[in-house]
Amino acid sequence: MPLAFRSLTITPDAPVRTWPTEAVQTALERGDLGHWQRITTEIKKEPWGQTARQVEEVFTHSRPYGVVDAMENVIARARSRTEQNEREAVAADIRKQLTRSGLTQAEFASRIGTSRSRLSTYLAARSPHRRLCWCGSIGYSIVIFSPTSQKISREFFVSSRHDPVTRSSRLCTTSQQPQKRGE
Repeated sequence: MPLAFRSLTITPDAPVRTWPTEAVQTALERGDLGHWQRITTEIKKEPWGQTARQVEEVFTHSRPYGVVDAMENVIARARSRTEQNEREAVAADIRKQLTRSGLTQAEFASRIGTSRSRLSTYLAARSPHRRLCWCGSIGYSIVIFSPTSQKISREFFVSSRHDPVTRSSRLCTTSQQPQKRGE
């Protein structure tokens, strides 16, 4: 029997990302492998996106047998894979900036206000933080998202062995943006 969404104007053929939570719940409870694969595909695209959050919400009050463990595993693996990809991208960018600066790892770490061992964890993409971003503008910032959903921003400006360096560290909420140099 084909899946139907009761009391909804959307059909199961619509893109999963457009489904309301009730549709996701219906698909998880009464859908088949094809519906679950579509949900899985959307979760893999956006592990912290709307569909993943909807699945988590559904599981707070409905535990469809055989689906819960599989979907929770999909979400966990997708998030883990995305975090690792982010750490690897940051590591590649830091390595590029380190090479471009002409500094040793110890000198570079000192100029950005961290230890050589912490810099080593960034370079090896083993940062213990949930998310790590490296942004460039006038200088560069490491933005670390802690498990408490706060953002620790460390800004630094390193371009060569002989340039002066300015740095600042501050803790801010995730809704705030790090201050730019000179502010």
